[in-house]
Amino acid sequence: MTYAQPMGGLGRLLMVIPWLIKEREVPIGEMERRFAIKPEQLVKDMEALNEVDFFVSPEQRFSVEITPRRVKVLEAPDFPSAPGFLPFEALACLVAAKTALELNPEAPDLRSAVEKLEEAIMPQAASPIRILSGTGPPWVNQLREWATERQVVRLRYRSTDKGELSDRDVEPWQVYQWKGTWYLWGFSRTKDEPRRYRVDGIQRARPTGETFRPPGRTPAPPTSYQPAADDHRMVLSIRPESRWITEYYSMEIISEEPDGAALAEFYTRDPQVAARLALRLGPGMRIAEGEAGRRELSRLAAAVLDRYEGRAE
Repeated sequence: MTYAQPMGGLGRLLMVIPWLIKEREVPIGEMERRFAIKPEQLVKDMEALNEVDFFVSPEQRFSVEITPRRVKVLEAPDFPSAPGFLPFEALACLVAAKTALELNPEAPDLRSAVEKLEEAIMPQAASPIRILSGTGPPWVNQLREWATERQVVRLRYRSTDKGELSDRDVEPWQVYQWKGTWYLWGFSRTKDEPRRYRVDGIQRARPTGETFRPPGRTPAPPTSYQPAADDHRMVLSIRPESRWITEYYSMEIISEEPDGAALAEFYTRDPQVAARLALRLGPGMRIAEGEAGRRELSRLAAAVLDRYEGRAE
């Protein structure tokens, strides 16, 4: 189908349209991966262009042809002069860009654009604009506020791998969402290095009363587990009823079966993590590769049997 409308709009289109104009023709899958936008949503967004004015001449049009596999730009304005914005439109553009950055924190071009927008729109602002979530889990908005105020935070945190509770003093830099999970990214004073924390692992949080000076350029947060040289590699065979662990733990799916079973590659500093999972899930998961994990599983299983046999006596 072909759809054409006068150029205009904000939000998602301010990111999608310049990219389409530059590339001219792109695969549907690439557009979905970059912007999480379906073809039908692109059509709806273009229809919404009638509701706002981008302040370009009427003869300048933007039209695309959308097929099941590709999006092709048929007409695009050359923008001989910079488009203008009303103040509320510029602010909406900044908010949309900051929200997009939270969902894609490893996008350096987007991060740079947000910094430039913020400097241009709010050069005298005492603090950066904050994005508050009405649907996030507990602590999200509070952590964002402490990060904005540059307050050191003491966390009571349950680690994902070992399930251990401990207190950590953290300089919070950013709260962001990745693949449905909320994270806190900051500098751990306890470990003396940058660390990422799952927000759902935070049991308690409070400011210590200290403030901190953030680095000149905050490092981009990791969006996946980065294995160390001495980490243990394991391959886990996971049945459909236990597939939830592939979302809760950082692991990569190697292969999938039609019934939903999967093989996943898993790196961990402590082989007990995989052993405890296997013991907990029983027939729902087994350690297909990884001698260290198998040894720990045998040891833990023997300890459990000894405990029950001792009680029976």
